[in-house]
Amino acid sequence: MYNLQIKTFLKVVDLGSFNKASIELYISASAVIKQINALEKNLDLTLLNRNAQGVTLTESGKIIYEASKNLINYADDALSKAKKIEEQNQQVINLGVSPMTPGDVLVKHWPTIKANRDHLQLNIVPFENSEDKINHILQNIGE
Repeated sequence: MYNLQIKTFLKVVDLGSFNKASIELYISASAVIKQINALEKNLDLTLLNRNAQGVTLTESGKIIYEASKNLINYADDALSKAKKIEEQNQQVINLGVSPMTPGDVLVKHWPTIKANRDHLQLNIVPFENSEDKINHILQNIGE
């Protein structure tokens, strides 16, 4: 939802190093540097002071850093809320199956059932057919 260069920028600042950020982001240090350079060019700002000991924020960088943290938190929160709404609209059917209790009948007819019911989701849950397991399942139906 947001420019990944911003996430890279935040990681570099938090860790104080291009190399450390590259390790955490699973990309090369040169790719991290290129992303930061591109971000600075796009914003027409110098965000970082670079030296042999690592990086520090410029005054402009401090403003962008705080705003970026807020932006990412806001975007992540919005995405989380949207996913919860989507999940609330889904109805999940958990079908317990085992070698002794296969779910063939429902699985066979699932495409027909699902055809006009986009809100339904089928989860196939394997379980063991022991007396203890069956009692546990029966005691926890709906959880």
